[in-house]
Amino acid sequence: MVAPYSIDLRERIVEQSISSEFTNQEVADLNFVSISTVKRYKCLQAQHGNLEAKKPPGRPPKLEDKDLNQLEKYIEEQPDATLEFLCKILGKKTGKNVSVPTMYRAITKINISRKKKPVRPRTRP
Repeated sequence: MVAPYSIDLRERIVEQSISSEFTNQEVADLNFVSISTVKRYKCLQAQHGNLEAKKPPGRPPKLEDKDLNQLEKYIEEQPDATLEFLCKILGKKTGKNVSVPTMYRAITKINISRKKKPVRPRTRP
């Protein structure tokens, strides 16, 4: 994910573009941004009075930090638990039902690497 430009850079771009010293194209070239970025920042400053970055789009995470802390404690107690089992336990404890891929991402987020295979009967005698 790409981080937004800093506030001081945004302010510098607007100040340079408002002054009659530079054209929008020259401001864009000086600051290594596109000309549409310069125009957008000028409009933001004129309309809203601030240049803060917007909140990134998308759905908020289903599991919060407190849920991840509970999950980490449970994994320390039961290190052999499968992802499916962890989904069921977390659903019972927090009321949040999550899928196996979501559980995998949550475990990856708390820096626990796991590779568990479900128990299967042997095919050879």
